[in-house]
Amino acid sequence: MQLRWMGITKDTWGRLEDVTIPGNNAQKGYGWYYEVPELGYKYHMNDITAALGLAQLSKLEASNKRRRELAEDYTEKLSDIPGIECPVIMPDVITSQHNYVIRCDKRDELHLHLREKSISSGVHYMPVHLQPYYKEICHNIDLPVTEKQWRRLLTIPLYPQMKEDDQFYIIKTIEKYMGRND
Repeated sequence: MQLRWMGITKDTWGRLEDVTIPGNNAQKGYGWYYEVPELGYKYHMNDITAALGLAQLSKLEASNKRRRELAEDYTEKLSDIPGIECPVIMPDVITSQHNYVIRCDKRDELHLHLREKSISSGVHYMPVHLQPYYKEICHNIDLPVTEKQWRRLLTIPLYPQMKEDDQFYIIKTIEKYMGRND
């Protein structure tokens, strides 16, 4: 708890303690004392954010199911395109399909082409050892396989509200760019 609560040893509710007021019986009251033995973060949310999260939880399974359906369509239609590698989902795995990441040696060029066609794509999860902070800690460690594969990864649109026409447009745009015009 300390790290998510700014390093404080007691959250607000943990500060209730027995308080004796002269002339009264002991009762529970707010204790003001706490300590901060280490640096922490503010990882708690407000009530509005919590309410939104709870409302979204009721839609989670349906949203994940829809993402899986869209991902299966992508895999079916993109896996035959030369130069495109689709993600592999093992048969015994149920994924939320949070995103859909293809591998392509022309990643940057494809990304720019998709942008020209009003399709948002992205590159996620830069290897941590390439970040300035970790370069210093890792003493410029060399991970050539990681870096080569990362330079091939491209995240294409995938969200529960995606319409079939939008997905079709994305697939056809990738096919045409990669040289397949069925």
